[in-house]
Amino acid sequence: MDFLRLVKDRESCRDYTKKAIAKADLAYIVEAARLAPSATNQQPWHFYVVMEEEKRNTLAKALQKFNKDAGAFIVIVEDQKSLGVRALEKVKRQMWTAYDIGIVASHIVHAATSLKLGSCILGWFSESKVRRVLGLEKKAKVRLIVSLGYKTVDGLRVKKRKAVEEVTTWI
Repeated sequence: MDFLRLVKDRESCRDYTKKAIAKADLAYIVEAARLAPSATNQQPWHFYVVMEEEKRNTLAKALQKFNKDAGAFIVIVEDQKSLGVRALEKVKRQMWTAYDIGIVASHIVHAATSLKLGSCILGWFSESKVRRVLGLEKKAKVRLIVSLGYKTVDGLRVKKRKAVEEVTTWI
């Protein structure tokens, strides 16, 4: 699949079947995420792949209802930043870690799409509930969660995007 086709096929899924996802497919997705670029190669992430049914169901209850049938979740937790990255962020007033975690989430959802899996990046959740479900320390920073699963509906919704002329200036 070419990249533009992959991007066009990727959409946020909000209705999953209950079909389990093969561990090999989840490993493929994590490998794609692991290879994502990051500022000064810090790789400021740790992935918690939640696939065990009971834990997955408990986590789903802490999220939006449409995730109840997701076949797995990848919880992206911010790893401790190095002193160099903290200094760089302060001096440049840039949030490199946040950018890096966004890039890694993109790798996850596009790898899932390439495997014909649906996905949805979740940023609205109770961090304390997620930490409790996963048994994480209070200082763990849960940044994003990606739900994964097989879509119940074939086909794609029409993407509503601004025209290229509205978002591009050619110089």
